[in-house]
Amino acid sequence: MPNAWLNHRHAVPILLFALIWLSCLWFGSWELNPNNSTRLFAAISLVEQGDATIDEFAPLTIDKAQFGAHVYADKAPGMTLMAVPMVALANAVTGETSASLKKAIDDPALGAFMTLRLRLAAATSSGLLTALAAVVLWSLARGITGSAVAGLVAATAYGLGSPVWGWSTTIFGHASVAALYVIAIWAVWRATHGAPRREMVALAGLALGWSVVVEFQAVLAGSAIGLWALWRLRTLPRSQQLAMVAALFAGGIVAGLPMIAYNLIAFGVPIRFGYSGVVGFDGMQQGFFGLTYPKLPVLFELLFGPRRGLIWVAPVLAVAPLGLMRLFRSPGGQPMATMAIAAISRLRST
Repeated sequence: MPNAWLNHRHAVPILLFALIWLSCLWFGSWELNPNNSTRLFAAISLVEQGDATIDEFAPLTIDKAQFGAHVYADKAPGMTLMAVPMVALANAVTGETSASLKKAIDDPALGAFMTLRLRLAAATSSGLLTALAAVVLWSLARGITGSAVAGLVAATAYGLGSPVWGWSTTIFGHASVAALYVIAIWAVWRATHGAPRREMVALAGLALGWSVVVEFQAVLAGSAIGLWALWRLRTLPRSQQLAMVAALFAGGIVAGLPMIAYNLIAFGVPIRFGYSGVVGFDGMQQGFFGLTYPKLPVLFELLFGPRRGLIWVAPVLAVAPLGLMRLFRSPGGQPMATMAIAAISRLRST
C-alpha cells in the first residue's frame, strides 16, 4: 500500500470507519439474547408507554430487576437510551408496535420486530462507537509512533482482530465502554499535546461520563484515565489548569444528566441502580456490582483459557507486550500504557 495513500489526511480514516462500521452492521447477534433483549425491552417501553417497566416482557429474559410490583432492565441505562431513537424510528416507519405481538420466544413476528430494532440500535451505538474509536486509535498511534502503518495495524487489530468486533454487533455495554475509553485517551492526548485544548478535555470527560452511564463498573478503569488526564495537566499554569479540569468535570456531569432523567422516569428518584434489584444472580450483590478482589485463576482464564481466553480469540494480542515495552521506555509511552491498564481493568469486569 503506497505510503502517500496511508498518509492521506482523509482517505484512511474514512475507509477505516466504513470497513469496521459496516462489518458490525452486517453481522449482528441474536435479538432475544437476554443481555440484548432486556435493554431493548426497556427502550420499547420508553417509546411506546413512556415508562421503563418491562412487565409484559419479563418471562422472555433472565436479566431483570424488580422494584415493588414492577420489573425493569437490570442494566445501566446507557445502551437503552441510545436504542430509544432507533426504536422510535422503526416504529414510525413500519407503523408497528409491540402491543399487537404475542410475547413468546417462539413467535416469529416478535423475532422480526426485535431484530430490526436491535440491528439499528447496535449500528448507532456499539458499532458506531467502535468505528469511531478505531479511527481515533489510528490517529493516536500514528501521532505517537510517527508511522501511519503502525496506526493502521493498531486500529484494525482493535476493531476487527479482537473480541471488540463481536461485542460491537450487540447492544451489550462492553464494546461501547471500551470505545469510550479509547476516545477519552485520544482526547486527553490531543488536549495536552501541543497547545492546550479545552474542548478536547471536555470530550474526554463526556466519554468517561457516558461510559459509566453505559456500565456502572466503568467508573473503576475510567477513574484511572481521569487521573492520568489530571497528571497530564499538571505542568500548565494554574489558571489554565483550573479551566481544563473544570472542562473535564463538566463533560462528565453533562454525560450523567440522561441517567438522572431515566431514573426519574423509571423510578421517580434521581439515583437508583438497576443492579440493586437484580433477580436470580446473587453474585451481583457482592463487591461493586459483582466486582470483588482480583483472582489470579480468573485472570489466567481470561488471557489463556481455551473457552474465552483473549490470546485464543485474538492471537494478535500476543505481540502487544513487545509494543508496550517499547512505549514504556519512550516519552510518548504514557498514553498507551494507560490504555493497557484500562483495558485490563475492563476485561476483569466482563
